[in-house]
Amino acid sequence: MGGRRDQRQSSRPAAGLRVLLWAGAAALAALAGCGGDDAPRDGSIQGWVYAPDVVAQPGAAGAPAALLASRAAQAPDGYHPAWGATVVVTGSSASAETDADGYYRLDDLEAGEHTVGVSLSGYYAVTFPVKVAAGRVVTVGQDDGSTLLQPADRKWTVMVFLNADNNLETFGIEDVNEMEMVGSSGAVEIVVQMDRIPGYDASNGDWTDCRRLRVIKDPAETDPEAQEPLNGTIVSPVVEQMGEVDMGQPQALNGFIAWAQACYPAQHYLLVIWNHGSGWLVRAAQRHPENPVARAVSYDDTSQSFISTADLPQALVTWPTPDVVSFDASLMQMVEVAYEIRGQALLMVGSEESPPGPGYAYQTFLRRLVDDPAMTPSQLSAHIVADTIAYYGGGAAVTQSCVDLGQAEPLRAALHYFAVSLQLATAEHGPEIASARADAQAYTYNENKDLYHFARLCSERVDDESVKDRAQQVMAAIQSAVLAEAHGSQRPESHGLAVYLPHPSNYVSSYGLLALSRDTVWDEWLQSGPD
Repeated sequence: MGGRRDQRQSSRPAAGLRVLLWAGAAALAALAGCGGDDAPRDGSIQGWVYAPDVVAQPGAAGAPAALLASRAAQAPDGYHPAWGATVVVTGSSASAETDADGYYRLDDLEAGEHTVGVSLSGYYAVTFPVKVAAGRVVTVGQDDGSTLLQPADRKWTVMVFLNADNNLETFGIEDVNEMEMVGSSGAVEIVVQMDRIPGYDASNGDWTDCRRLRVIKDPAETDPEAQEPLNGTIVSPVVEQMGEVDMGQPQALNGFIAWAQACYPAQHYLLVIWNHGSGWLVRAAQRHPENPVARAVSYDDTSQSFISTADLPQALVTWPTPDVVSFDASLMQMVEVAYEIRGQALLMVGSEESPPGPGYAYQTFLRRLVDDPAMTPSQLSAHIVADTIAYYGGGAAVTQSCVDLGQAEPLRAALHYFAVSLQLATAEHGPEIASARADAQAYTYNENKDLYHFARLCSERVDDESVKDRAQQVMAAIQSAVLAEAHGSQRPESHGLAVYLPHPSNYVSSYGLLALSRDTVWDEWLQSGPD
C-alpha cells in the first residue's frame, strides 16, 4: 500500500501569553457556538430513540424491554426506530416527539444539568442526565453507558484533524471505522473533523464536504478482540456540518482545536494530524505559485493548499496546549518540525519514515486509553509507538517515536555546535564526513537521515576530537529527547529523529526559512559540506 508521503520547551507559555491564548481560544469557541461572553445562554439537545424488536413481559428475562436513547443515527441490532415517542426535559416545558427515524431535537433549553425522560406506550420508559451547553446542539443518549460529564470527569479528549480531501480518502473512512471499534466513553471523548473529496471513495453517502463527528462505538463491533472493523459504515453522529473547508489552512486546524477544547474540555488532549506529510520538503507543483516552497502536512487537493512547517506554530496556538501532537502522516518526525513547534505541545509523536497508507491502527491505542483513561501523556504516546510497530510487524519498514518537546532547545544547541565542528573539520576530513552522510539511515526522501546514526558514524570515522565530542553531545541530546522509539527491521538504524542532510548540490534554499536554520549554523554547513 502506498505510503503517506507526497503522493500521499515542554514549559507552558508565560502567564501573560496564557491570557492572550485563552482569550483567542474563547473567541474561536464563541464563533464555533461553544461559549463566550456574548454567546447564547440557551442550548439544544438531539438524539434518537429506538424500540426493541421483541418486548418482554414484566419480569421476564432475556429480551430487551426498554426504549434505547441513543447518540447513533442507526438502530443497533435488535432495535428499530421508535416513532412518536415523547421526549421531555425536567425544569422546562420543552417536549418533542420522535419522527419516523426515531430522531428528536429540543431547542431553547437553559444551559446546565437536566434529566431527559423518554416514553412510548407499551415500553418501559427511560431517563438519563444531560448537561445542556449554551450556544450549541449536544447529541445525547446513553448508548455508551454515559452522557456528557462535567469537564473535571473527562480525562482525555482525542482530536483527529482528518484531511481526506485527497487520494487517502479510503484510508480516512477505514480509520474512522477503527475509531468506532472503541468509541467515546464518559472519560474519553473522540472527535473528528473530516473533509472528503470526490472520485476516490463513494461509500457512506459519498459526501464531499467537511463535517465534525463525535465518535461512538458502532453497535456492530461486537468482538472486543477484533483487529479490523466488522462494519464499514460510519455510524457516529455529525455534530456540525461545515460545508467545504480548506483543511490546508492553519486557521482550520486552529479552529478545530479551539472548538474541541471548548465543547469537550478534558484534563488532557491528544491532537492527531492525519494526512500526507513530507517533513518540510516540496511535494509537487501547485496551482498557486505564491505559496512558499517549504511544505509540511495536511494537503487539501480541492484547495491545492497545505500547512507549511513554518505555519504549524500558528495553527497550534491554543490554550491549553495539547499534551500530545501526533502526526499520522509521513516523514514528520524531524528535528526541524520538533523545534518549530516547541512550546506548542508537550510531546510529539510521528514517523521518520513514510508509513503504509492505512496509517495508525486506532483501535489499538484507543482501546487501551478507554480501558485506562488515567494514563499519562507519555504512557499514551508510548502505546501509540509500540502498537503501531506491532500492528505492521517487526519486519516492516515502519518507524515511530515520541519526542519530549521540552528537550528541543538542548538538542538545537547540540546540533549547532556539532555543525560548527563539522565546518572546521570538512577541509581535512571531508571524505570521512561524506561517507557518514551517505551511510546514515535514510528514508523515503533520501536526504532525510537519522540524526543519531549520522552523529555516531561521524564519531567513529572522523579523526577529530571536536567532531567526536560534539557528535556524542548530539547523541546524548537525542537520547534525552526521545522518550519512546520503535522500528521495523528494514530501518534498523532509526533512533527517533531525522534531519535534513542532503549533498550540497541538492540543498533547497527555502530550508533557510525554518526556525532551526535561523537559530543554528546547520544550514550553512549543509551548503558547504563535502562532495
